[in-house]
Amino acid sequence: MDQHLTITLCLGSSCFTRGNNKILAILQKHIAEHELGERVFLRGQLCEEKCQRGPRMSINDTVYEHINPDTVLDILHHHLEAEVKP
Repeated sequence: MDQHLTITLCLGSSCFTRGNNKILAILQKHIAEHELGERVFLRGQLCEEKCQRGPRMSINDTVYEHINPDTVLDILHHHLEAEVKP
């Protein structure tokens, strides 16, 4: 499996305080517990000046806005499942 998912979280102050601080912790824990480090690259990004749409996250080329801790793992699993389908 050569494909990797790149998750980019906005870590600007607005997105961070509106939920990406919790989402970052959830993703880090999930990636470690499920040994996804070879498949998932998690990175932060500074503000994109789209604060009104935050918290923001992208997985590869798909952008998600108004994300929350309750749905972030569903989003990740959707991408992981799509990655393994022929």
